[in-house]
Amino acid sequence: MQEDEKDREREERTSFVALKESELSSTEEKCAETWTTLQSSFYQTFAETTKLGDRQAMLEAEIEMQNRREDAVRNWENTLSSSHAKLKSPEADSKTTEVQKRKDVEAASHFLEAVADNGYPLDLGQVGDTQVKDQVLDRVGEWMNREGSQWLWMSGPIVTPSRLSEVSTAAYCAYLVSKRLNLPILSYRFRKDDFGIGGSTDPGSTDYRSTALDRFTAMVLAFIRQLVCLLPDNIEAKVDLSSARFQGLDASTQSILDAFNLLEDLLKTVSPMLVIVLDGFQLVDNDNFLWSETTAGYLDLFLQILRETGKGKVFKILLTSDGSCRTLMNEENLGVYEQVHFGL
Repeated sequence: MQEDEKDREREERTSFVALKESELSSTEEKCAETWTTLQSSFYQTFAETTKLGDRQAMLEAEIEMQNRREDAVRNWENTLSSSHAKLKSPEADSKTTEVQKRKDVEAASHFLEAVADNGYPLDLGQVGDTQVKDQVLDRVGEWMNREGSQWLWMSGPIVTPSRLSEVSTAAYCAYLVSKRLNLPILSYRFRKDDFGIGGSTDPGSTDYRSTALDRFTAMVLAFIRQLVCLLPDNIEAKVDLSSARFQGLDASTQSILDAFNLLEDLLKTVSPMLVIVLDGFQLVDNDNFLWSETTAGYLDLFLQILRETGKGKVFKILLTSDGSCRTLMNEENLGVYEQVHFGL
C-alpha cells in the first residue's frame, strides 16, 4: 500500500514538473513570437521611412514643421501677453470633482498647444541619408521587447548639424513603431535650431537663463500636454487637474517645480504602460553655472520623477545623445547596464 502511494506521489510530481516545463516552453515561444513580430514591424517601419524621400513628401514635411514652429512662437507670445489666455475655459471646471472629465482638462491646458511641438515628423531627407548599423537598431528592438520597465541611454558620435545621427534615427524608428502599435507614448526631440521659449520668460529678471533651460522647460510643458491627451475619458483618481494648476505654467523658472508636480500627478494617472522617447539630450545637459543657469538639478529631478512614477508600471524610456552627458553618466540617475555607447 505504501509503495502504491509513493508511486502515485512520484507520478504526480512528474506530471507537475512536465506541466510547468510545458508552460515555460509555451511562454518562451510566445516571447519569441512577440519579439519576431516586433522586430519585423520595427525593420519594416524603418525601411518604409527611408523610402519616403520623394521630393513632394519631403517638401510637405518641411513646410508642416516650419508652419508649426511659426505658429508655436506666435501663439506662445500671445499666451503670455494676453490676460485672457489665463482665464478659465468655459468648458473647464476649476474645482476638483470626484470624477473629472478629460475634455475639461484638455480645455484647461489647451494653451500649451503653443509649445507642444515635439519635433516630429522628421525631415525625411535627413532620415534617408542616414546609415544605421544593425547593432544600433537591434539594441533598440531589444529595449522595446524586454519584459517590464526598461531604461536605455544610447549615445553616439557628434555629427554635423545638417546630418541626423544614428541614435536619433533609431529614436525616430522607436517613435514610429510605438505609433504603429498604438502604444501610449511621450516623445520629444531637442533641436539645435530650437532655442526654447526664452526672451518671453522671467520678466524683469537680470539673470541670464540658458538656452538649455529654455529647451528643457518647453519639453516639460509639451509632455504635460501630451499626457493630458492620454488621460481616460473619466478620471477617477484623486488628483487635482483643475484649470488653476495649469494657469501658473507660464514657462518661467519659478513655475518649473509646479510643472514637475503636475507632471508627476499625470504620470500616476495615465496608462500603466508608457513609452517615452527623448532625443538629443545633450542639448539640455548644461551644468555651466558660472555663465548661465544650470539645468543639472532640474534634469536630476526630472529623471527621478520618471523613475519613481514608473514603479509598479511598465515604462519604456529611451534617451539618446550625440556625445556624452554628465547628467546621464551620474550613477544615481542611470545604471551602467542601462547605457550603450556607439563609436565614442
